[in-house]
Amino acid sequence: SLKKQSRWIASFEDLGIGRNHVDVLIDCNLAPSETKNLPSSTRGLFGTDYSVLHPDFSYYHNQPKNFSTSIQSALISMGATDPKKLALSLATFLTQEKKNLKITVLAGHNAAVMPKLEKLSTQCKLLNVLGPVSNMAQILWEHDAVICSGGVTLHEAVAVGTPAFVVNQAEHQQTKAQFVAKSGAAINLGLGNLYDIKKLRKALNLKKPKLESMSLQAKGLIDGKGLFRVISVLNELTKV
Repeated sequence: SLKKQSRWIASFEDLGIGRNHVDVLIDCNLAPSETKNLPSSTRGLFGTDYSVLHPDFSYYHNQPKNFSTSIQSALISMGATDPKKLALSLATFLTQEKKNLKITVLAGHNAAVMPKLEKLSTQCKLLNVLGPVSNMAQILWEHDAVICSGGVTLHEAVAVGTPAFVVNQAEHQQTKAQFVAKSGAAINLGLGNLYDIKKLRKALNLKKPKLESMSLQAKGLIDGKGLFRVISVLNELTKV
């Protein structure tokens, strides 16, 4: 077994039986109280304090966000693959709904929709389409709001204080989106192509006080330092 070959084992988001045979289990999607379900030999690092993000997110977490009276720019990021091609439908909706809104679409690795997105950008001068990026923290921070799925991007948006309007790509993302929405840091629009368009339209018309409130609530959830906390625990473990 792996345990016999390794002195220490750390695992991320393992919901199977293997989670009972590791030294450290990291899962930012589970409540800290869930550690009670682990054997005494396993240390659980649960909750948003252990959301492992690029170090840039810690930096932009500490940068103040300034909002105009209403939303001036929006980012659309539906993950690296976007299986339901939601980025295209959302971009189309936004260009029709908000003629003066600056829109950035992160297309990720979804080459199938790039030609249609690029065609849309030629029709709408305020629409910018990007492929994979290396400065995600900066891009999120620079926008007034983000439409994203309930995966890692949601945690990234929360860390930099960018209000998130969440369209979930999978059922399990709903739980995370509902938690963040209940905390006042996001608006949960529902699942896949069945997302609530009326709710999105209302969200796009939010004013400065609400945007500022969402941003502050978001920063209170995730500070972008999860990576450093995990490294600290692993360093402690290997020193024993």
